[in-house]
Amino acid sequence: MTSYSTNADGTVNASMYRSDPRQGTYTNKSSRQYVEKGKSVTIKTMEKDGNKIEDKYVGRTLVERRINGKVERLERIEGGL
Repeated sequence: MTSYSTNADGTVNASMYRSDPRQGTYTNKSSRQYVEKGKSVTIKTMEKDGNKIEDKYVGRTLVERRINGKVERLERIEGGL
């Protein structure tokens, strides 16, 4: 199921929840968008198997990833060291 909402500050939220009882897992996804310094910023959040992953995009470029609140190096995300 997906739901959308707009906050008073102009940000847009989209949320999705999916459960698979056969695998004993659930996935909860949400995203929000806003404009910062004239650029579109999107924050995508996913919770799966107890881990929270948050990706920050400026335009279409991934600029930051946090896993359980800890910032990951972008080189690791892109397949580098």
